[in-house]
Amino acid sequence: MTREKQCLLVVEDELLIRMVLAQTLEDAGYDVIEAGNGLEAIAAIAGDARIDAIITDVDMPGGISGLDIARMAKLAGGIIPVLVMSGREHDLSAAGIDEADFILKPCRTEDLLSRLADRLEGVAARAGDPSRMRA
Repeated sequence: MTREKQCLLVVEDELLIRMVLAQTLEDAGYDVIEAGNGLEAIAAIAGDARIDAIITDVDMPGGISGLDIARMAKLAGGIIPVLVMSGREHDLSAAGIDEADFILKPCRTEDLLSRLADRLEGVAARAGDPSRMRA
């Protein structure tokens, strides 16, 4: 059975960081949709039904933070895994989004890809979709 490429939404306001992150994820075999702020992220979520996970920075311009995006994903039933990244510590459970995973920047590529794969596998296992699980 051929496994469909998983699609990730990367939300990062720093262009160079977003470009490197998107390229890293594409090199790892994912399709990537990029958003430079919260409004672009909301538009991408509303316009693309195949987003499998979201990787978002916390602090962004425009009044919608990565924490807001994680809360929106939680309201969607928590079926979209969210990895929240920041250069400073954040307590996600205190922000009401303990379903999301926090990654402190900078991080190693291997750590990011491993945590992402774990989150995607967890969703697939809960959904009973063996085609989405790692071999």
